[in-house]
Amino acid sequence: MIAMKSRAPYRSEVKTRLTDEAYAEFQLYKEANGYHSEAAALSTIVEKFLLGANHPLRSIVRRESDKP
Repeated sequence: MIAMKSRAPYRSEVKTRLTDEAYAEFQLYKEANGYHSEAAALSTIVEKFLLGANHPLRSIVRRESDKP
C-alpha cells in the first residue's frame, strides 16, 4: 500500500496577504453582505473599486497613453 502524504492545512491566501485590521474589515463586509465565500466577496470589492460608476482608472490610463 502506498502511503499518502498528508496535505498541508488549509491557509487563506486573503488572510495571509492582508493586515489583521484589513482582514477584520473584510470579514465584516463579507458578513454584512451575506457572502459565504471569500472569493465572492473579493470579486465584488474588486469590481466596485476598479469598475466604479465613472471608470476613473480607465480615464487616467487613456490620458497617460495620449501623452507624447
